[in-house]
Amino acid sequence: MNGMDKCSEHGKGFEFYCEDHFKLCCTTCRIAHEKCDKLDDIASISRQKRAQLHGLKQSLLKLKSDADAIVAECKHPEEELNASVEDVSKDVNEMTDRMIKLFDDAKQELLTEAKVLKSEEVKRLSILQSVSTKIMEEINQLFPMWSSIADLGTPQQMFILSKQVEEKNKNIESIKEQRITQVSSKVALSYTRKLSSILEMGKQFMKVNLERKGIYFKINTLYTLL
Repeated sequence: MNGMDKCSEHGKGFEFYCEDHFKLCCTTCRIAHEKCDKLDDIASISRQKRAQLHGLKQSLLKLKSDADAIVAECKHPEEELNASVEDVSKDVNEMTDRMIKLFDDAKQELLTEAKVLKSEEVKRLSILQSVSTKIMEEINQLFPMWSSIADLGTPQQMFILSKQVEEKNKNIESIKEQRITQVSSKVALSYTRKLSSILEMGKQFMKVNLERKGIYFKINTLYTLL
């Protein structure tokens, strides 16, 4: 039988058949199957099942047909795999173009918003500067008046002048508080957490996988190529 009647693992002839594991066994294999419920002696069961061997040819033909079909399926055109690799490159390029466009569009919108924010802040600072300048001019006007009223002014004039000074002091204190609270102004860019997570992932934010279609089975390790 060209060695088909011998155990490939131990080199001994098959003498037993384990019904539990559907496995032909030599005397050495038998040791591992001693606890199996159905371990038959081949010499005994072969006489009982001799009549069943007549249908073996048809079974072999079907097995050959199935094996031929599997071989044909395994000869999958390499061109299709090459095409799928090219598709990966195209998909990445397409995604890159979409991301570039997304960032370009976002950049234009952000720059527009940044200019608006800048304009509003410049306007606010300009108002603050104008108010401060006006207060400074009014204070400069009060200095000579203060000397004159302090020496020759009536109590009423002194009271009015003091209240005007208090008003100017309140205004300048309010401006000082704004200046202390906001030392400097600048337009800053912030990212969403999702975008930050993608950037932190580096090159790992995309992966390539092998996708199979159809029904697959576990290959018996006896026939696995090393």
